[in-house]
Amino acid sequence: MKRILLVEDNRDHAELARIQLDKNGYEIEIAESGEAALERVSNNPLPDLILLDVGLPGISGLEVLQHLKEDLETRKIPVVMLTSSRDPDVVASAYNHHVNAFVRKPFDLARFVEMVQAVDRFWLGLAEQA
Repeated sequence: MKRILLVEDNRDHAELARIQLDKNGYEIEIAESGEAALERVSNNPLPDLILLDVGLPGISGLEVLQHLKEDLETRKIPVVMLTSSRDPDVVASAYNHHVNAFVRKPFDLARFVEMVQAVDRFWLGLAEQA
């Protein structure tokens, strides 16, 4: 069974994503802060995919990403950053820290569900993982 770590402080967004991913039989774990995400990945088993919000309380999503990609054990986990920000500096920073993909969260509920489904299809259906 594929494991997904969803790092999202907005409970509504987290629940919508969890419902969509749960339909496909994934084991979903939700972390509501950067600190909780780092604690989770320090304990095995590692997730197969991390969906990481940029704007988190405490340690930011970008800081979590940097930590994940600097660690030999966690750098191979695909990380998809999610944000509603349109700041090109945030996007550039994420790619400079080796994010696998950067996706803007749509404000519309139906489009949000489509975005989660597309991420699921690509990263857990099509993409080969190490």
